[in-house]
Amino acid sequence: MWPFNYFKKKREKEEQERRRAEEQARQQKLEEERIARERERRLEENRRKELERQAKLKAEREQKESIQPFTFRSNCHQRYENDTPVMGLQECIRTVSMVKNTDGCPGYKLAPALVTS
Repeated sequence: MWPFNYFKKKREKEEQERRRAEEQARQQKLEEERIARERERRLEENRRKELERQAKLKAEREQKESIQPFTFRSNCHQRYENDTPVMGLQECIRTVSMVKNTDGCPGYKLAPALVTS
């Protein structure tokens, strides 16, 4: 019985090694599939973010290129002497209004503004 017992144990050990190798191969395959899915998900997310960024840039560019009238009103001024600011920002009684020209003329036109307080 001794030789048969030896071969039986050897066969069981080989079977156990084969099962272990199969399990490791299956685990490795699952891990590779998970990594591939994760990579695809990240690529898709990056594509989506890039499209959103490009759409945002396009919208900003279109907004910059369009001529939109605007009015800037201010009751503060800054004095300069020899290209250096003097006395900080000062508040005035008068309000100045600046309207962007949208009639094809370059520049801006200044007009006194109505004080609405």
